[in-house]
Amino acid sequence: MSKTVFHALIACSFATLATAGANPTLILDDFDADPNDDAGGPRDISLLVDTAGPFGGGARFDLVTTSMFEGDIGAAVFVSDPGVTARGVITWNNGGNGLALDAAALGIVGFEFDFAAVDQEFPMRIELRDGSGGTGSAEIRIDPILLSDGIQTASLALASINSFGGLDLTDLSEIQLVFNFRSDRAEGLDFVFTQFRAVVPTPGTAAMLAMGGLLASRRRR
Repeated sequence: MSKTVFHALIACSFATLATAGANPTLILDDFDADPNDDAGGPRDISLLVDTAGPFGGGARFDLVTTSMFEGDIGAAVFVSDPGVTARGVITWNNGGNGLALDAAALGIVGFEFDFAAVDQEFPMRIELRDGSGGTGSAEIRIDPILLSDGIQTASLALASINSFGGLDLTDLSEIQLVFNFRSDRAEGLDFVFTQFRAVVPTPGTAAMLAMGGLLASRRRR
């Protein structure tokens, strides 16, 4: 798919975004024009190009918003040229001041990642840091998704996060998502990331999740 066509199709996909988030969740970022209206605080989007393509080229990782549909719907859009390998990073740490997010008190049991389009499989990592410097991380692979498939959700259980130095879930200071990070990362990767949520189940669903209902998986909405 050409990059021009990919960008042109992004606006078409926004019409379906309002149907996401059917489960009990806390929206951490829905990538609208206001970076301060979500639980994750202001976002920082960055890009690192690891390898240029055979004829040069580069990559972009941008916030794209629209007012064409109801609400202020947006997405984080990653586009890289053929042969280019690049990593995208989104960080939430309240501008360096820390989130002070109490995941335990909120009852967070996992995270959900909504994508409207992915042109090829790629690895993704979530990294957590607490106010005392403790860290934790987990990895997940994101499958290819066509725009015609509608919003697809990848899920990750909080219990699957490996802690280093004793991660304090009562004082999460920073959340970071790293896209396409390993040596087997994809070349020429394109994707549209539409919403990042923490799963906060109702009492009726908590028992099912505790029995393994929230595993790293993919659902079709």
